[in-house]
Amino acid sequence: MPTLSELNRLQLYSRSPQFMADVEELNAPLNLQRIFSPENRGRVAMLRARVAQALGHSHFSPESIRTLLKQLKAGTRRKGALTHAVKVLPDKTTRGSRGVPGVILPLRDGRFLTLEIDLTAAHKADLLQEVGECISAFQSEQVRSQRQDKRHKTTGDIDMWDVYDQRSNGVTPYKIAREIYRKRTGNVAGFNTDTMEYKAVQRKLKTAQGMINRNPYPRQ
Repeated sequence: MPTLSELNRLQLYSRSPQFMADVEELNAPLNLQRIFSPENRGRVAMLRARVAQALGHSHFSPESIRTLLKQLKAGTRRKGALTHAVKVLPDKTTRGSRGVPGVILPLRDGRFLTLEIDLTAAHKADLLQEVGECISAFQSEQVRSQRQDKRHKTTGDIDMWDVYDQRSNGVTPYKIAREIYRKRTGNVAGFNTDTMEYKAVQRKLKTAQGMINRNPYPRQ
């Protein structure tokens, strides 16, 4: 089964009531009964195994999950994704010697980034997200700011999980897309089901639901 980027994995499971209930239980205050009860130790082991099966390890708290999500969404955590499907191939690597540190130059001529992509490791949407994370990590802040004025022409800045949450709360895809269109253009004149915002909302809903269906939280 293809794996998910770290951000999408956290987004997905943080929306599972059972997952969050397990995390809450694992972080409940300790007492003598919890410490010495064989039944409790068995349950804790089961919960940790289930959380670890979903996220790789079990030492999470609700607060740490929220913090990690903020870091990943803001791009301030650069440790890569869980899939590791996209790797940066350095342009030049030199070994260090005594008193002289080695050098790794990822960019050729300070501009060109070479990536190796494992096309079997994840779905296209996850791979594209990892490619985007690599670009954000190596692209200069000056270039990113120069391009920001063109973002309204694309739909890449529409948050898939925000769209999913709104739909889960009963907002129709049409209303979600119309509000996005209004924020971009200042009015709703010309909005219809053929606009790129509406089509993007439909795609993102389908992608999010597909991720959830393919990666159910382990049952008890």
